[in-house]
Order: sequence, then structure tokens, then C-alpha cells
Amino acid sequence: MIGWRCCPGCGLAMPAERGDVARGVDASPACAAVFAEVCGFGLQRHPLDRFQQLATDTYIAQHGREGDNPRLVHALTGLYLAIEHGRTASEVLSAQHALGRPASPPLTRPRTVPTMTVIDVAERGLMVNFVIGHAESLYEWADSVWAAWEPHHADVAAITREHLGGFITVPQRICFGFRA
Repeated sequence: MIGWRCCPGCGLAMPAERGDVARGVDASPACAAVFAEVCGFGLQRHPLDRFQQLATDTYIAQHGREGDNPRLVHALTGLYLAIEHGRTASEVLSAQHALGRPASPPLTRPRTVPTMTVIDVAERGLMVNFVIGHAESLYEWADSVWAAWEPHHADVAAITREHLGGFITVPQRICFGFRA
């Protein structure tokens, strides 16, 4: 008989798999396997590869370990720049590299549970081989995870301003005659 295990990061209940939680995050082996499949689906389809950074930051933010965790700070900074400032994946990655290992206040996992998990992205994209469903659900998942971290939005914004300064104040880009 197969037992069930809840992911410590997102609460997703899935059949138990052998193994420890993923390194650096609080995730069950089954949840980490779904995330790997979602990433693989995105990387195998050229239009989706640009969403990889958003997927990674969202997963780490939902499954990050509490306390002084540089990966969690980078993920939250990535979500902040992507969602609040419309930065592209390459811009977010460059900013995260420039950020280094900033000192941050201890970050406690939010009490508000995000409305989505990685399985929602898988069900609307990977499991039905639907590129648009993957992209749309990935944005919704990122929004729900970022919203759950609302008590720390000011902390993340302060860290970003302190360490990246002008990066977030660059005027919006013009793209095909429209503001991007």
C-alpha cells in the first residue's frame, strides 16, 4: 500500500517517494519531481524557456527555508523584480548575480498559503501538452506565491534598493512602440 506525504513547503499531498527533501528547500521528493518535470517541459519548448527563471524563483519562494537563506532572498528579489517591475528573466538573473549574499532580516514563511502549487502548472501545461496553459498558470502561480509573502514585501524592496539601487528605477523599455 502506498502512503501519502505532504510537501513541507507547499502542502501538496502526493504518494510518498523515498528520499530526503530537496537540498536547500523544504520540498518532498514527489513535489521536487513534479517541479523537475515542469522545468523540463518548459525547457523543451522554445517559447517557454524564458519562463524558467520565474518558475525557479517561484518554487524556491514557496519552498524556501526560513531564516537567513540567500536562495530565498534571491528568489523573492526575482519575484519582486519580475512581478512588481516587469523585468525579464535575463534582467532578473543579472540582478540576482549582482545581489551577491546580502544581509537580510530573518524571513519567516508566510501564514497565508498560496492558492497554487507546481502541480497546478503541471496540470494546465505539461500533463495536457499545452504551452499557453503552462505560461498562464506559471504567471498565476508566481502571483499567488508573491502575494503570500506580502508581510515581507517591504523587506524585499529595501534589500533590492540597497543592493541594486538604480536597477529598479531604470525607465520602462520601449518595445514595438509600446511601453514594455
